[in-house]
Amino acid sequence: MHPNLSNPKCPKCGTVMQKTGFRKTLKGKKQRFRCNKCRAKTNQQKVWEWEIANREKILLWHRNYQKAHQEQRNEYNRTYGLKRKPQIRAKNLAYKHCSLKEKCEVCGSTHNLQRHHPDYSKPLEVMTLCRDCHWAIHGRSLESKLRQTSLQIGEGV
Repeated sequence: MHPNLSNPKCPKCGTVMQKTGFRKTLKGKKQRFRCNKCRAKTNQQKVWEWEIANREKILLWHRNYQKAHQEQRNEYNRTYGLKRKPQIRAKNLAYKHCSLKEKCEVCGSTHNLQRHHPDYSKPLEVMTLCRDCHWAIHGRSLESKLRQTSLQIGEGV
């Protein structure tokens, strides 16, 4: 057992934290505590090493998947392109001809600026908005977007 279970110390980085910042692992018959940051780094390092070692296997899987689903991919690209053609055209023209202003036109923020098309039939009429104002105009908020993303990730597990 770890000598100080109330505030364990990470054996990798030496960080002393509350018990909630650690996860128990069993190494042999000895219980060890590693902080969540070190555990995540170790796990990510293992994934990277596996991907490097199995690069050819991964590329082969992707090629086989693309061949097996070629018709579905083509159909999706056709329908998506037709459905989103005005938006894609407006976006491309705006990037080419309309530069972003220095501030958000709603709140005055200078961070995370984006282009917004009020009307896709007028592709050069663009508003400069920060991400939060842009999401608010489209009826979305940052909190609901994050919640939705975490729910989708949780459902996939």
